[in-house]
Amino acid sequence: MNKKATKKLSVKRGRPKYVPSKPHLNAVYKLAQKGCNYSEIAKGLKIALDTFRINLNTVIDKNNEDFTCFLDAIKKARAETDPERLEQAENAFFKRVIGFDYDEVHNEEHTDAEGGVSYKTKTIRKKVLADVTACIFYLVNRNPNKWKSINQTILQVSENTDEHYRKIADALVQLDNNSEKVQE
Repeated sequence: MNKKATKKLSVKRGRPKYVPSKPHLNAVYKLAQKGCNYSEIAKGLKIALDTFRINLNTVIDKNNEDFTCFLDAIKKARAETDPERLEQAENAFFKRVIGFDYDEVHNEEHTDAEGGVSYKTKTIRKKVLADVTACIFYLVNRNPNKWKSINQTILQVSENTDEHYRKIADALVQLDNNSEKVQE
């Protein structure tokens, strides 16, 4: 067999090129609704993150009125779910700012002298104190003029600044001379 014949018989190896499809478009939409990021969506599609990013703007379904590519599906899903999640995050953050109470349930198993087993449920009320960092963050963002922690130093430069520096330098020299005299 000659070399040309062997080249024709060789088969292209490796994974076939990824081609996005309508079911993948719907899967991206559902994963984005759940709050998945790009790498989690790529894992859900069983493709590499780089492949997913390359195909973000690839038009898959021109006839779909809602979204035509992965990026459109992600934007639409996040726009629908973000207000609800934002409210949940705000509520959870505010609970950390003011502190909260919760019930902790303990199930205990007791064995008596005869070998009988009894179960007892104990509910303990616990308190989570306010988080200082969350309080600071909340206060600084609600009233920055009052709670801002940045100290600003204002330096006024006058025309006589050089003269003031000379006086300070002379005073330091005199202090050094006086301290040398005291040590002798």
